[in-house]
Amino acid sequence: MSLKGISPLISIVLLVALAVAVGAIISTWLFGFTQKQATTVSERAEEDIACSYASLLLSDVEYCNGRVSGQIENTGDISLLIKKLLIVYSNGSTQETGLCLIGSEIKTCTTSNLTLAPRDLAVFNVSASQNILKIRVTSNCSSAYSDISSEDITSC
Repeated sequence: MSLKGISPLISIVLLVALAVAVGAIISTWLFGFTQKQATTVSERAEEDIACSYASLLLSDVEYCNGRVSGQIENTGDISLLIKKLLIVYSNGSTQETGLCLIGSEIKTCTTSNLTLAPRDLAVFNVSASQNILKIRVTSNCSSAYSDISSEDITSC
């Protein structure tokens, strides 16, 4: 009995067709992937450029009768969303507080909606425990935050 296979010419054509199909699939995926990465990089670059003009200042911080108060000033050139007020205690525990503008008053809340235009000033007053190590206020720009240490917090 004589065994016959496919001719060498047909096998080469099939291998070339398979290679072209795999190349097309990889090329389509790679094009979509690079487009997505380029868009992501572009968005981050735009945010980084805008945030290079952002700056916050935390000042006049005072601890009195279980409450901490102070001022947050947008010292930059763009509007900033204040994301949270973070209080770090000397025992390592933390307290995160959102700040919301309700009417004309700044109150604590779970999701912050406090936006400060350039040169705007906001006064906060939140409950806190003693032994504060540091207070940090953060914004929608990761490079725009302000810290104040316990040495700079006055007591009543």
